[in-house]
Amino acid sequence: MLNARIELRGEELFCADAGEGGTSTVRQLTPEALARLRGWAERYDAAVRSGALLPLVEIGRDIAAFLDEGDRWFDQVLGGTGEIAFEIAVPGRPEERERILLDVPWELLAPNGIFLASDQERLFRVTRRLGGAGTPAVPAYRDLSLLFMAAEVEGQGVLNYEQEEAGILQATKGLALNLSVEESGAIEFLGQRIAQDGPFEALHLSCHGDIVKGNPVLALEKPEGGLDLAGIAALSRALGEEGKKPGLVFLSACRTGEHGAASAFVQSLVRSGVANAIGWDGSVKDADAISFAATFYEELARGSSVAYAASRARGALLRAHLADPDQGRHWHLARAYSGPRGGGALCTSGRPRRVFRRDAGHKEFLDLRQRRVPVASAAEFVGRRREAQRILRAFRDRERAGVLIHGLGRQGKSSLAARIANRMPGHDTVVIYERYDALAVFEALRNALPARLQRDFDQTWREQVTKDASNLQNALLDMLEGPFRTTDLATRTNPVLLIIDDLEQILESPKPGEANTPVKTAYSVALASVIAAFRDAETESRLLLTSRYTFALTDARGDDLALGWYRSSCRQWMRRSATSKCVPRLALAWPTKRAMPSFRTRPPWKLGSRRLRTAIPVFRRSFPGRS
Repeated sequence: MLNARIELRGEELFCADAGEGGTSTVRQLTPEALARLRGWAERYDAAVRSGALLPLVEIGRDIAAFLDEGDRWFDQVLGGTGEIAFEIAVPGRPEERERILLDVPWELLAPNGIFLASDQERLFRVTRRLGGAGTPAVPAYRDLSLLFMAAEVEGQGVLNYEQEEAGILQATKGLALNLSVEESGAIEFLGQRIAQDGPFEALHLSCHGDIVKGNPVLALEKPEGGLDLAGIAALSRALGEEGKKPGLVFLSACRTGEHGAASAFVQSLVRSGVANAIGWDGSVKDADAISFAATFYEELARGSSVAYAASRARGALLRAHLADPDQGRHWHLARAYSGPRGGGALCTSGRPRRVFRRDAGHKEFLDLRQRRVPVASAAEFVGRRREAQRILRAFRDRERAGVLIHGLGRQGKSSLAARIANRMPGHDTVVIYERYDALAVFEALRNALPARLQRDFDQTWREQVTKDASNLQNALLDMLEGPFRTTDLATRTNPVLLIIDDLEQILESPKPGEANTPVKTAYSVALASVIAAFRDAETESRLLLTSRYTFALTDARGDDLALGWYRSSCRQWMRRSATSKCVPRLALAWPTKRAMPSFRTRPPWKLGSRRLRTAIPVFRRSFPGRS
């Protein structure tokens, strides 16, 4: 195996095979040599914009020729067997010359005009290391916990983040990867999620990105909607203190690996204490970003190192491009950065394996329904982010009695409810279906308690609820403000998401012209007790109903229990390209779309891009992508 290390030492470029018995050489870093390195980056910018393959080959051949000048060092070290690993090493705070070295597209290395990345026998990997080499962090687990967050300002560019999520799930099927999703798209809630549900070995951010006034930014979302341009300070704060940050942050957004007037975003992440960071050195096509991510996380979940996984993904894209010029055009844009503790694997065999709630939310539905009514699985139902995002926002704001998803049958109401449950991993999901009487509700929630508490609640409340359904309210209040909320670790359990599915089963037959359908008398007290308990309780637990129709219900005091709900109306369903299930499109009362700044060019995302639209002229690596 070749372990090549390239670094600046004074006025020389030092190139060495760090393996046992390896050879080294130096190249004088004259002004002409520096101009040559800078010229490769400039030619690379132009080649990326043109989309042509031949200029990339020429650049790769020129870089190889530079390493071979005089003593033919590069040709000698390539004569061995095994993987070819290149490490570009710079100090933790690179100066201009080191930044020029980082900006060279080493991924294009092509001795004799053949890309090393295309070699299927000898894997070629490139790592840019900041701050010197150290001992890679040892993985704590044999499984990989990945947090995925997409951001897309409403009314602006469309990214296929749903297909990206589905692709990762499909590629890692059967492997020890647990994918969690933060649906908000907001930096504030990302930080809360990492703090509350971590540790996560990896964070994947899928969004638009750009360099604005010399500073790299991500186009994230404000908690209330609208554009939030987040820089390194905001993201570093959200990731938390060193030692608790994810071991890898993948910024799948345009220009996150590109140098502007300031450092590249991924470089700044490594300087902030992130062990490994991946970004794109230009504007990447959405399809290429999606394909890269699928292969990358498949390799990570197998226990491969970050650099190895990135190289596998890069090689797969290149081979796809060589077979079809319309595919994998941006195979070379991904940049892998590591700090002193980076470069290793994020999970490994022989370590403990954690217990995750697989298909949370979906499993509860499928077990209860025994597949009599179709509910999309986690891998299939990845769409309708806007609807899920708004419902989760309503739950977070705590200003509603609950959420009601209503509309005609077979439009995906239950699938959306299952997806909401999946996006609330800190809550245990309890589903009411077919049996809606007071005792059935009590037993379902009682069963969500630890076994040691179930007997106590049975002795206190079961007989009372059986005799009088109105006692269900106090029984639920006792649970919601007790074990589902208490800070006493001895008696605490997770808060619950109570889903009452197919509520129309206990409604009267709707009448023409009737705005809301009354609840059947036999069930009115039980449902009123449930709603009143969730309305009045100081709790983190939440209530969600699905129904064909809206309902009418009052309590014993005459208060309208149908008021104060967050109502989502299923008006149509759409088939998403990444799934085969029908999912609902919800019409929700929500603030109007907030526009991004005015722009001078055609929207890049209409060409499949991840690049943020800004009014700032952009001249580097500007092929429309995730920008």
